[in-house]
Amino acid sequence: MSKEKYLFLGSIKKTYGVTGALIIQTTGRDFRFKKTWEAVFIKIDGILVPFFIESREQADSSTFIIKIDQFNDKDTASRYIHLETYILQKDLLSCQEAFDGAFVEGFTIRDIKTGETGIIKQYLFIKNNPLFLVSVRQKEFYIPANPAIITRMDNKNKIVFITLPEGLADSQKS
Repeated sequence: MSKEKYLFLGSIKKTYGVTGALIIQTTGRDFRFKKTWEAVFIKIDGILVPFFIESREQADSSTFIIKIDQFNDKDTASRYIHLETYILQKDLLSCQEAFDGAFVEGFTIRDIKTGETGIIKQYLFIKNNPLFLVSVRQKEFYIPANPAIITRMDNKNKIVFITLPEGLADSQKS
């Protein structure tokens, strides 16, 4: 499986209760999952290992309580404290359904084709045409905040990877 299919969820902070549930502190993003979400990936020795979720609860906007079906007691679960967790991007609601543009203000935006980078200064919600105001080399441009051009997001390093359409990519260079 390609690592690009994964999204950093957060770190395991502590156990919860005596049944082996885990508290995961997220990156601050308000994750919204599909009802079919069934696995979390824990990074163990550099490898993402899948664990199936028995139950889950969102404690607040940046904290989840997850009961993994292989963990039946606090001692087993406590071995995973401080490890990073990941999810499959397909388990999130689509960007259009769950995207919170204000969350990415201040993120670096990077075009996959050209490598060109800029900073997202503002997210403008315009019905059917949301935009990012991006600063590139002391100039500001509007780029569509369209899920079709957002390739992936790296919340940990605060980078939004995009693939700009041909004409738009060329207009950024002048």
